[in-house]
Amino acid sequence: MKPFRFFSMALLACALGCSTATGPSSPNTPKDSPPPADADIGTSQPITLSQRAQSATEGLLVGGIVGSQAGPIGALVVGGLGMIYGAVVGEPPLQSGKNSKRDKSESRREEEIEDQIGSDKTKHAALEDAIQEELKKQEELLRQIEIEEADQTNTEAATIAATTPNTNTQSNPRVAPSVPQERELALALFEEKQVTIPKGKWDNTKEIRVLRYTIDADHDQNPEEIRYLDLATGKLLRIEKDQNYDGKMDSFSIYQESQLAQRMLDTNDDGKIDAWERYTDQRMTYREIDRNFDGVTDAFYIYQGDSLREERHDTDNDGKVDRLLFYEKRELVRTEEDLNHDGIFDAWTSYQTAAGQEFVARIERDKNGNGTRDLFETYAFDGKQAVLAKREEDSNGDDKIDITSFYEKGKLVRREVADPSLVPL
Repeated sequence: MKPFRFFSMALLACALGCSTATGPSSPNTPKDSPPPADADIGTSQPITLSQRAQSATEGLLVGGIVGSQAGPIGALVVGGLGMIYGAVVGEPPLQSGKNSKRDKSESRREEEIEDQIGSDKTKHAALEDAIQEELKKQEELLRQIEIEEADQTNTEAATIAATTPNTNTQSNPRVAPSVPQERELALALFEEKQVTIPKGKWDNTKEIRVLRYTIDADHDQNPEEIRYLDLATGKLLRIEKDQNYDGKMDSFSIYQESQLAQRMLDTNDDGKIDAWERYTDQRMTYREIDRNFDGVTDAFYIYQGDSLREERHDTDNDGKVDRLLFYEKRELVRTEEDLNHDGIFDAWTSYQTAAGQEFVARIERDKNGNGTRDLFETYAFDGKQAVLAKREEDSNGDDKIDITSFYEKGKLVRREVADPSLVPL
């Protein structure tokens, strides 16, 4: 037993000596020398004497347990080797410093990955917040534009009312309307998509590739406006609008060379077009409407230059025009009418203007419906209104005036009869 005890004490002394000799600093190593390139800067610390002693003790215990399988001598030898290993390396046997460092490195990498994921989530959330903020700004911009347009319309209406002598007339219907102005909206506010318009959908003879720009300000899945631009040229082709925001399109504008050429409207929101307009050189040239919304067009307006030239009306909604009005220099000059609605015009009225007032100057009638005019009335303007001055009649249908009556201030003063057979006995 004494040799074993002596050998154990020698091994312990040797371990302590090794631990002292391999301390954290060496006289030959400069204090300011940089660490090795592969050192783990900021994480590797020098092994202290107490750590080496602790590791030697643990090494002795581990080695003794392992060596005891070979008897007392094996326990002494392996335990001594374990103690020396622990004192030199600073770790008990069966533990690898490299594995420890690798575990630490992997742990750091996992932490960095988690930090990156967290950073990406933060950036994504910030981007979503920015997008929502931009959408709010766009909606606010649209509301502001609508408010400004309403204010401008009210201002213009107030100006017209203040400067027009007849306050009941908001505009002159005999002036050709100008092209309605579209509000300027940045295309960035619209959702863009390439689509193909099938043949015949717009009365087109072939398919059309277009860019469709849609704006849905209230996000109700019902766009307030859709614009179509030619994919090849970028020219505006068509604009569809929901003017009263009821979810249904009620205005359809067609463009040629990016200029408004036609417009169709649903003015009573029944889903059916009841007004058709044509434009040339920024002015309306033609308009037809269904005034009573029965599906039959009953009023037509034709413009020339900047003025109304002709009106056509179907007064009994039978699909046939029975009243015509003609204008010159925005003044009514004559009308033609089918008074009995038999399809044949039988009344013609001429107008003149005096003191800024239009009045009936002459009326011609076909009283018997044979296609020949047989009654002629001439009127004079007395400063206030038109009064009958003379009446001529062809009573027997021989295309000759038989009776002529004269009036003063609208009252009969004299009558001449050219056909003696018409003179009462």
